Amino acid sequence: MEENKNKKNNLSIIFLILALIVIVAMAVYIYIEKGNTKEEISTLETNASSMQSTIDELQGKIDSISNTIGADEKSSTDATESEAKEVETNKEKANFSVLELSPIGGIAVLYQGEVYVNVYDSTPNIDGVYGDGKYQTLVKTRKAYKEYNFDSFTINNNTTKWAKLNISNVKAIYNNEYGQDLFTSNPKYGIIMLNEDNTVSYISIEDLIEGKTDTEKLNVSNISNVENVDDNGYTTYLVDANGTKNNVNNYIK
Repeated sequence: MEENKNKKNNLSIIFLILALIVIVAMAVYIYIEKGNTKEEISTLETNASSMQSTIDELQGKIDSISNTIGADEKSSTDATESEAKEVETNKEKANFSVLELSPIGGIAVLYQGEVYVNVYDSTPNIDGVYGDGKYQTLVKTRKAYKEYNFDSFTINNNTTKWAKLNISNVKAIYNNEYGQDLFTSNPKYGIIMLNEDNTVSYISIEDLIEGKTDTEKLNVSNISNVENVDDNGYTTYLVDANGTKNNVNNYIK
């Protein structure tokens, strides 16, 4: 009986020891796992921080590339706009010219294919050539002159007023130089207009004095240039594509 009791006690001690071993083992395992978990968390945090740095670096490169592209595009756009403005300015210059009328005082402007005129002179000149009273006619005509804007081109601070001729598609304007002086009989002084289609139009100074703005189309074509030549008194010639010179006064009525 006593022997069985001792066996039971021994078994209890053994189980107790085994239980303690299991508890200690579990405690050690939990401690080790907890340490590993902290290490893994630390590693993950380090990796996450590294990845964020990489993302930030890549974003910086993307922003830099975008800024470079944007700057290049702006530079290209600015250059294109500048070239376009330069082309437009050159085009305007090509379509803008000023002619001092001769021999009567006045000025004509060619702007974008249209012609504007301002005639001014003294009584002796105008009445002496066209007859008494023509100067007073000019005074009345000038009252009907209007203001016109030639964009970037300025004449007399844009205070000059004009009569606009009924013509378009003109590419060059010239004086019709005629005779030796103002007192030539049947004076044909006026403006010769070379048109885009190589035809020629004309308006006399006398018509301009009287306020007329309709031009006369001369019976000539294929004209490439107009020349004023001093043949003991200036003569205006129409030069055709073959280089042949024709006295413009032969075509003016």
